[in-house]
Amino acid sequence: MAKTLLQILLVGAMLWPALVVPARSEAAAADDSGENLYLLGRRLLDEGKTAQGLQQLEELLRVAPDSEYADDALLAEGRVYYPVVDISGLGGVDLQRLEKGSGFFARIRERYRPSNSAPAALYSLGLIAMDPVNPRRNLDEAYADFMAVRQLHPDSQEADLAAFAAARCDLAQGAEGRGLVTLLNLLESDPGSPLAERARFLASDLFDRRGEIGRALQELQVLREQFPESPLAASSLQRESLLYRLRRLVRSPAGAAGAWKLDEGFAAATGGAGLKSPRSLAISADGTLWVADEKTDALVAFDAAGKAIARQPWPRPIALAADPAGGLRAAGSREAGRPGEVPIAPAAGAAGKDKEVPKVRRIGTIAVAPDRRVLLIDDSESSLLRYGPSMQFEGLLYRARAGSLKGLAIDPDGRIWVGLEKTRDVVLLDPSGRELRHIRPQPVRSPGGAQGRGEEGFDSIQALATDAAGNLYVLDDQVRRIFVFDRSGTQAAAIDLAALGLEDAAPTAIAVDPAGSIYLADRRTGRIVRLR
Repeated sequence: MAKTLLQILLVGAMLWPALVVPARSEAAAADDSGENLYLLGRRLLDEGKTAQGLQQLEELLRVAPDSEYADDALLAEGRVYYPVVDISGLGGVDLQRLEKGSGFFARIRERYRPSNSAPAALYSLGLIAMDPVNPRRNLDEAYADFMAVRQLHPDSQEADLAAFAAARCDLAQGAEGRGLVTLLNLLESDPGSPLAERARFLASDLFDRRGEIGRALQELQVLREQFPESPLAASSLQRESLLYRLRRLVRSPAGAAGAWKLDEGFAAATGGAGLKSPRSLAISADGTLWVADEKTDALVAFDAAGKAIARQPWPRPIALAADPAGGLRAAGSREAGRPGEVPIAPAAGAAGKDKEVPKVRRIGTIAVAPDRRVLLIDDSESSLLRYGPSMQFEGLLYRARAGSLKGLAIDPDGRIWVGLEKTRDVVLLDPSGRELRHIRPQPVRSPGGAQGRGEEGFDSIQALATDAAGNLYVLDDQVRRIFVFDRSGTQAAAIDLAALGLEDAAPTAIAVDPAGSIYLADRRTGRIVRLR
């Protein structure tokens, strides 16, 4: 009996390797198959053969869901639909593609959490939760995803991107102190990070908001010294000029007269452009000044010396706005759009049952928010309307209780300033349209010596503009002044145009460049005035 048992054990031992080898071979075959399918799928995607590439990646997930390439396949598929990898790209993907991509990233989080694709998937889910196209946009959820990347995957290439995005979430929610801490931690833990220059530039902005102007200027100086060849080095120099002008010069004994001077050569140079009715101004993302000239049916670009360098046709343009992502938006009295594209008549509301979509009857002005949404004043209804990046109607943001809306400007945080004709003040709205505060100027005297309304309100709001640091500029053509307010609504300066030699000017529009130079469109002379 013992001998028989021994024989059975020996035979079993001999057969055991044969029994397990096929299992290992199948797993190895599955891994080989997964690798081959993944490499083929990626190659097809790189060649622009999207449908075929997706087909190979889906086949991988079907035949080898446990392959080490399964998470990579899901990430690649998700990036096809939602390719955004930086917050600067938010708002550039339509809702259908956003939701499709979200599904792939969520599968990585649920099934392949320990994989090397997990930080990228989690970061992408944070971007999707932050994206303005997402109807379920949730900044708390986005922040949690970004911080999870930072804490769970500190050595991943997405960790610093996530930290920077988390700081931007803080800004959007008003948690500026927490955002500053996040940025300083990033700079301390990884001073050589590819995000270092952007983090330092944003940190400078937050120090300025805290009233620490010296530290704000210091951060900009360090940025320029560490990254002299970076595009942000030039932006830092411009921001230094802006902050020094508004935080130092306007508080000197000379006041506004010492902070801005009339550039007579620039105005003379713009006279050669043949403008007949300049109605609106905009500074594009690349720093170019654009003018909407109604009577010549053109949008005209000027260089830094005041020479016209480009023209684009647009029928009777009355409003112009720069898109933070690049390009322009223009509008006539009934149509709006991008130069080079066919203008459209914006909807004034949603379509009713068996009814056509109502259209805006008279456009007042337009502006583009940091999230690329378009805001438009409907003069016929004294209302402020919001549209998606493709001009799809989203809703009514604000309506004047009485009178009309005069002027519109959006600051870098997406907050909205709107002039109110009836009450002669300017209201600050959050991005959802909720009133935050109203502002009025300090009393001044009009050019004829009469006391301006002052505490009773502006005399005649002509136009509004904001600068790169969030300061507001209100052009009041009745008292020939530009009132400057900081981002909290506190008046910082009152620029007397007559004192600068512009007593006969008839300004209709205003724009401010990144260095704080102010541009005015003078309908009387057809020239563009620069105060620098």
